[in-house]
Amino acid sequence: MTLQIIPPAILTIVSKLRESLWYLSLTPFPNDTEDSRRRERYRLAALSIVANAISKAIGLAVLFISMRVALPYLGQARFGVWMTISSLAVVLTIFDFGISNGLVSRVAHLTATNHTDELRRLVGKGFLLLATIGMTIGFIFAVLAALMPLGWLFRHAPPELLQEARNSLILFGILFGCSVPLQAAQRIYAGLQLGYVAYLVVALFSLIGVVLIPFLPALNCGIPGFLLVTYGFQVASGAFLVFLLCVRRLVAAPVSYSFCDNETRSLLETGGLFFILQVGFVVGIGADTALISAYLGPIEVALFAVVQRMFLVVTAPLSILNSPLWAGYAAALGHGDTSYIRRTLRWSFTGTLGLAFLGAVVVVAARVPFSTLLTNGVLTPSFGLVLLFGFWSVMEATGGAFAQYLNGVGLVSPQVKIVSTFVLFPIASKLVLIESFGLLIVPIITISVYFLTHVIPYATFYRKSVFTIIYSDRK
Repeated sequence: MTLQIIPPAILTIVSKLRESLWYLSLTPFPNDTEDSRRRERYRLAALSIVANAISKAIGLAVLFISMRVALPYLGQARFGVWMTISSLAVVLTIFDFGISNGLVSRVAHLTATNHTDELRRLVGKGFLLLATIGMTIGFIFAVLAALMPLGWLFRHAPPELLQEARNSLILFGILFGCSVPLQAAQRIYAGLQLGYVAYLVVALFSLIGVVLIPFLPALNCGIPGFLLVTYGFQVASGAFLVFLLCVRRLVAAPVSYSFCDNETRSLLETGGLFFILQVGFVVGIGADTALISAYLGPIEVALFAVVQRMFLVVTAPLSILNSPLWAGYAAALGHGDTSYIRRTLRWSFTGTLGLAFLGAVVVVAARVPFSTLLTNGVLTPSFGLVLLFGFWSVMEATGGAFAQYLNGVGLVSPQVKIVSTFVLFPIASKLVLIESFGLLIVPIITISVYFLTHVIPYATFYRKSVFTIIYSDRK
């Protein structure tokens, strides 16, 4: 009789870990069977998760280090102006008209079906269309920033701060115009299920930002300097990704430069639905920082931004885990593999809900030392504001996991209907109540309206329509 030195449970765990490491290999699985194709989707998703984790970790380091350096150096008011301008990058994403997101599923489908020439033409047309949009919007924004009065956006700001804000807004307009076509490269890599390449490039440029940020006060850089190092390096990473796509010969000159041809109409039709979703996000939460700045002043923006970024340690890792699934769902649907979709959705949704709740509890419990670390002791947010953001972070993370499924299987229409209801309430409520009730009313309205317009409808009215596709093989 032999002596069992290692318990069977440990051997099972080691075997599972070794099997998991197969999915981190750079060598693809064969494409000859459904099981191999399924393993390949998991491998690409695993590589994207690891690369995204590296990218997000460095990105969070940029955020946290820049906050710790900038808040004592700039002061609360100037820091609030910087946060307000930075938040405009989220608000203005609607001006790609959903084309970037629309490219993900179409690129994934053409890749899965080996339509290489059509894929190259699609990418070329997408870049041409987005470049035209970006140059137009960037120019208009920069001109408006140079000419229009800014006192309405930065309430109680002194004249010298308004001038610095104007210069920063002009710089932002130029950067945003460039970012519209360049940042689409990340979505194209996601559709190719090569998201890990994009994440590693973004990580590299973010790492350069981490190195430069501590030197900005010594160089007497104001708000434009911090904006250039943070947002500017994001744009630069997009430029490098476009270069890599050209090297891989995945970009072809469009057959037609007309904006009335079938390819353009198809991009606009697909992107149109995502455009409505983006508008809903901006109306619901994306414009919060600008509203707070206009009604309460940049100092309150600083407090709001600190709490918002505290919960990135909850939502960002979960976004890392879920973001590669969009293209995976789309590819699985193209091959009719509904069991993959069903199993992945179940683990993604329940896992995200549990981890988000635990993470929120930890951040709320550690709010004082955490905020002290981030702001170098300058700001300590109230328990009520942190608790409300904790509730919202759980809803945001779980909703994001579910949205990856809906986007991946092409169920955009139910989202559009729900978002169309959602946009009617948040901004109007905040405009009416924010001056009377202050900062706390912003997350209260967001949580309440999201629950009423998203959680309840998906659990009741739209339940059958959004799940029919993954249970079709059980009929």
